[in-house]
Amino acid sequence: MEPLKLGEETERKKHQQSIEDLCRLLEMPMEKISAAYAQELEMMRHTAKIKEFLPILVSRKVKSFLRRP
Repeated sequence: MEPLKLGEETERKKHQQSIEDLCRLLEMPMEKISAAYAQELEMMRHTAKIKEFLPILVSRKVKSFLRRP
């Protein structure tokens, strides 16, 4: 198995921080937020032109989706 590159580790930490922020903001369990975030990230990752914006964009979509009644 190839070791994780520095950029990948930094990206992973940014996504993890976004998930934790959403948990606090929405007062929902980590499992629910993580599942929604991972699903949205997988869809957006393929079309994103600027990967650095993914944590922000994915967080917005997840927050909007989970706030719906």
